[in-house]
Amino acid sequence: MSYNSTTIANILGKLNKSYFLPAIQRPFVWETEQIVRLFDSLMQSYPISSFLFWDLEAKNRDNWEIYNFVKDFKFGEIHDEKIDTANNNDDDVTLVLDGQQRLTSLMIGLKGTYMVRLKNQRKNNPNAWVRQCLFLDLLKDSKPEAEGEEDYFEDISYGFKFYDETLPPRNSSTKFWFKVSDILGCHDQDIYDELHDSLLEQAGLLSREQKRVFRTNLDRLYRVIWKDDSVSYYTEKSQSYDKVLDIFIRANDGGTKLSKSDLLMSMVTLKWSELNARDEINHLVLYLNNELESENDVNRDFILRSSLLLSELDFLFKIQNFTKENLALIEANWPNIKKALELSFKTVNLFGIAKHNLTSLNAVMAIVYYFYGLIIRGQSEEMATDPKNLGLIRLWLGNALLNGIFGGQAGVTIGIARRVIHDEMNESCYFPAKSLVSQMTMRGRVSEFDEFSIDKFMELNYSKKLGFIALSMLYQNSDWLNYRYQKDHLFSIDLFRQEKLFSLGVPANQIESFIRASDRMPNLLLLSRDEFNDKSQMDFSVWIQTRDDNFFARHLLPTNLDLYRIENFLPFIEQREKLIASHLKSLFK
Repeated sequence: MSYNSTTIANILGKLNKSYFLPAIQRPFVWETEQIVRLFDSLMQSYPISSFLFWDLEAKNRDNWEIYNFVKDFKFGEIHDEKIDTANNNDDDVTLVLDGQQRLTSLMIGLKGTYMVRLKNQRKNNPNAWVRQCLFLDLLKDSKPEAEGEEDYFEDISYGFKFYDETLPPRNSSTKFWFKVSDILGCHDQDIYDELHDSLLEQAGLLSREQKRVFRTNLDRLYRVIWKDDSVSYYTEKSQSYDKVLDIFIRANDGGTKLSKSDLLMSMVTLKWSELNARDEINHLVLYLNNELESENDVNRDFILRSSLLLSELDFLFKIQNFTKENLALIEANWPNIKKALELSFKTVNLFGIAKHNLTSLNAVMAIVYYFYGLIIRGQSEEMATDPKNLGLIRLWLGNALLNGIFGGQAGVTIGIARRVIHDEMNESCYFPAKSLVSQMTMRGRVSEFDEFSIDKFMELNYSKKLGFIALSMLYQNSDWLNYRYQKDHLFSIDLFRQEKLFSLGVPANQIESFIRASDRMPNLLLLSRDEFNDKSQMDFSVWIQTRDDNFFARHLLPTNLDLYRIENFLPFIEQREKLIASHLKSLFK
């Protein structure tokens, strides 16, 4: 196997002209820090690994989905710009099998931009995004002993950094910022010399040492891009798809370059005959994570495993389960698989469960399987809005997350859930929450609320991930379809400062117990927006007096109003714990 080498400028000139990406490649995923490290490695003459290319003959181009390299990247989005082979010329093209992340990073740094979201800004706010370009500080000394470089990563020698392209960084007596993409205009030595002299004049008065650093950095960048053969590559000529896939998997099977899902995605992409698996699966992940009511954290592994499960196949995430026959079945089922996943996460989000507190994606898989069965039966629209059914789904999901049902051997648990749901749906279209819990309990999974799990429940506090989910288990008849609920402390947390409690007459030997109990589950409740506003606008002693019997029953609160005086806080906690424990024990009886 013989390798060739070329310059970065030469290879960049071919990207999106004769060099493209095959559909088996994953999307670009690098962050700005990784791009900076790549450029820093080049400047230090470190090897950046070899590249693997494939010359695809023109006669075979229509058999492949081919994509452009992304030039202007937006973080968090999938960039799939497919080229139209029908409108392209009849020349052979070269596809990149290994090196996409590095070549795309070079494209962004030298020709394009990287768009990032400002902190604490919502994704759908157009003003939240900043388009950045790569700059190089020509006055930063790359020597290890250089000090005062706190603006850079510790192990980075050269001064690369991304900045807003509309607000480039200001130069100073110690910094001179050069837009890295400008070096691409220096296609001969005369143009480079002219740029060098112009920049040095702009820099103004510099010390002799600064001029040395300035020239060294700019000369080094010019040589790295235009002179050094930094890109070492091997080109495969075979037109056998199976051989190319095998080469691709072997080339990407080491280190952390590709996950198992990346490799399996490559197989799916090649073997689906009608649909483009890369587009379908990547866009579904993006939709589920960013386009629903709440942000989710779905990945391709989950989509692929769900596809096996819903197609009644062995759903273990192993390469041998992704046979040609199995993939054809998944492709045929794909429209319903996609709909079941969308409906499931819309439902889960209704309950206030999303990326920030969904501690097990596997718990949702049972819901996905259930909705898939409804879709096949033509009952999904009706049952997705049925209040009783939503309550059963929420009961199952909350219980599964709180008791960690899918910890350990999740595959066995999912298998049990699939069998139970399949059998129960022959008798009823309602979600079989109680049958699921019963079967899990019989097989040794802690899925009902016993004394131990109730004690754990009581210790959950306001800020815990599972706090909201735990609270929702106390509200069986809430209208999740039409209302959104939020956690709140019954007795305001502001009361439980040591000096405040002391001033209210709480005995010194009880203050620590008051503080410890103030943030636990018995002092928490879920309120609708109207209830929350009422409570926040009224004095607590007045507000609690105006609540009716239905309110106390719905929130599992003791009805003795004397318990709502701060001095009786500990007896209140004791009474509410009893009401909560009784409710939890009754859920699956």
